[in-house]
Amino acid sequence: MTMPLARMAPQLRSAVELRQWVVQHIPQTHSAVGHDLFLAIAEHLVATRPLLVRSLCADVPHPEVAVRQQLQKLQRAGLVRVEAGAGQPAAACVVPTTRFLALLNAYAEQLDRVYLVRQQLRTRQLAIDVPEPALREWVETLFDHFHDLGWLYLNTYGAICFLMARLVQQAALAHGHRARLVSGYVQVDRGNGNLFLLGGQGVSAPGQIDGHAFCVLDEAVIVDFGLGNLRKGHIPGFAWGAACAYRPQPPVFGQIALPDGCHAAWKGDWV
Repeated sequence: MTMPLARMAPQLRSAVELRQWVVQHIPQTHSAVGHDLFLAIAEHLVATRPLLVRSLCADVPHPEVAVRQQLQKLQRAGLVRVEAGAGQPAAACVVPTTRFLALLNAYAEQLDRVYLVRQQLRTRQLAIDVPEPALREWVETLFDHFHDLGWLYLNTYGAICFLMARLVQQAALAHGHRARLVSGYVQVDRGNGNLFLLGGQGVSAPGQIDGHAFCVLDEAVIVDFGLGNLRKGHIPGFAWGAACAYRPQPPVFGQIALPDGCHAAWKGDWV
């Protein structure tokens, strides 16, 4: 499926804005080889790999002579030093200066300003423990789409579990998966006997019903994007969505350990 042009516009504007910033603020990046070499040095630093000249020449997609010429320009601009290996030309390495590191930090801040790092966002908002890789990837993609549509926010559908479960079911069916709704509740154990029941018997607030709904995907995975009421007034930092392996063995249908020490279980022993 091709992405509509209207959806591409923000990404393209961000790419142009970032490239313009790089040219204006980082010396010797107006050319493709300069830009690529800057990124290659940064990538080696982040990966804590040795900054050997021969490695950079191999990694930057330009002729070696052009890369070496660009290194000389970076030296003259005070961004790097090239130190020869002791009697071993192949061991020559690049040493970034404090100026280079400061520019790299500014570049990272600019990246944060124009781009949303999807993986970091999802790690904070989606609790997932799905062993089957293809299903895990599909659930992550579905979560991304629901997030981008704004459906997970409390002022839309994030706290309306039956509606959210239905939306998950319809999306799954549209993509060729088997999906059904299950009524139950979620038991969250915060340790020291501190339990919270989402949809538990007799714990509903005015205007709510006893019960919670989630979706079972391909009889293998529980998908629950309707956890808003947990965040609303009880556990503000709780995940926006969760997915875990489904086990058709009541009373516990599935469970997941969360990074903050909480443990959540989807149950159905009274519904």
